[in-house]
Amino acid sequence: MKVSVVGLTGGIGSGKTTVANCFKHLFDIPIYTSDQKAKDLMVRDIGLKKNIIALLGSQAYFSDATLNKKYIASCVFKNQSLLSQLNALVHPIVAQDFDAWKEKQTSDYVIKESAILFEKSIPCDYSILVITDINLRKQRLLQRSDKLSLSQIEARIKQQWTDGEKRSLADFIIENNGVMNVLDLQIKKIHKKITSK
Repeated sequence: MKVSVVGLTGGIGSGKTTVANCFKHLFDIPIYTSDQKAKDLMVRDIGLKKNIIALLGSQAYFSDATLNKKYIASCVFKNQSLLSQLNALVHPIVAQDFDAWKEKQTSDYVIKESAILFEKSIPCDYSILVITDINLRKQRLLQRSDKLSLSQIEARIKQQWTDGEKRSLADFIIENNGVMNVLDLQIKKIHKKITSK
């Protein structure tokens, strides 16, 4: 049975994870969170780890071999060339990991959550764009546990395509302004359309 891939994307702070969790809760759809998997693989994959140290230095990892996310972010979000080089190392490994994971799934479709779905032309059968008011996005990010400053948030937003640039590429658009019953209704409609095709 062919398992369809539904790409889920949106700017930082748009609520992609919330939307993914709704698909999981409502319909038991398997979710592959690319960003989290990338961080995991940056620690577990020995070859990838060596390449990251060669690119960013040994400070990219703490002495206990965990990822120094703040240091890496401080390097790449100010330097487009470094960000592109890091992505070129990480993305092929994540793509391989996703393919292996997808082979084990038995649902009609899986969701691949990726902030840079369109920027990197990541292949999928359908795509969902989550959009949110920019000020609400910033507010959410300021409340997150990783304690980003407003200037750090704005630097990360600047690195990503705008919602306007992404709209024409999306098969479905979800407006996520934090009202859960409205969010659920949008997700139910999309699920129905995907499973009826």
